[in-house]
Amino acid sequence: MEAINKYYSDGIVSVESSSGPGMPAEMKGIEAIKEKNKRFFDNNELNGEEVNGPFVGENQFAVQYTGRPVPSLLLQSAYAIPPYEVAAR
Repeated sequence: MEAINKYYSDGIVSVESSSGPGMPAEMKGIEAIKEKNKRFFDNNELNGEEVNGPFVGENQFAVQYTGRPVPSLLLQSAYAIPPYEVAAR
């Protein structure tokens, strides 16, 4: 949560590839993103993580995340490369 508090805008928009039970594909606002992250870590334990990047564009960047969950509902590594847009404050 420290990185969310430090780097994310209050008006953040998170867009996933699909929705899930009680989790819409698009979430708006810092409180919704904090709850999304809390829910993930309350329900998943990671046995390791790998982070690569950043991969930088003109006003966007991406970071590759790979998490290896402890045996749970996730049977394989969780892999994501979310793009972030940089906006002037």
